[in-house]
Amino acid sequence: MPSFQLITFDLDNTLWDVTPTLIKAEQVLAQWIRSQHPDASTQYNLEAVQAIRDQLITSHPSLRHNLTELRKTTLKVFFQQTGSSETQATEHAKTSFEVFFEARNQVEYYPDALNCLTVLAKKYTLGALSNGNANIKKVGLNDVMSFHFNAESTGHAKPHRAMFDQALATQNYSPDQCLHIGDHPSEDILAAQQLGFHTLWINFDSKPWPLDQPPSAELTHWRDGETIIANLEGVPAQS
Repeated sequence: MPSFQLITFDLDNTLWDVTPTLIKAEQVLAQWIRSQHPDASTQYNLEAVQAIRDQLITSHPSLRHNLTELRKTTLKVFFQQTGSSETQATEHAKTSFEVFFEARNQVEYYPDALNCLTVLAKKYTLGALSNGNANIKKVGLNDVMSFHFNAESTGHAKPHRAMFDQALATQNYSPDQCLHIGDHPSEDILAAQQLGFHTLWINFDSKPWPLDQPPSAELTHWRDGETIIANLEGVPAQS
């Protein structure tokens, strides 16, 4: 019986590089607006959209942790500002978000990440804990991930403990049975450590560890994932 029963993963910048994915999704959305709403498209640019987002977050702080609703509402406000009625803007926002979301989930996995997940899923329960709004079905993880909790579903973004608590509750796991893997030193590693999880820091750029308490281990390439995780079996978690 392995000492780990559950392994949880951050998604963006842990299993794939999210920056090119988001850039491409923004381009796809802008092109769709140009083709479907040419008059409104003359006012569509990232600066205008960011201004709307900032205003919405200021007036509705809860939207900060609900990226789906934030983008939908941003698009609705944009279409209203460019002449659409509220009903029209709501429909345009819904359709345009679907275009963006489809592209947002066209991710390119880091080399060997999917192979590693496939192997790990045969031995452990796997789950996703993400501050972003990637969809595990759309990105092709449904067959290896048993659950996905994110900031939208829990109402809190990491480093808040809500997602980690939800993961533990799925099968009444104890923290020392769990390994969390992520790229962010505080939102992933420190947050998980404080709850008693084992931790594996994704550090593809071989950066120095920036905090006082180091992770249980670090990973610089997914081809080494299975070996490093196996070596952590039976090693006490750092807290």
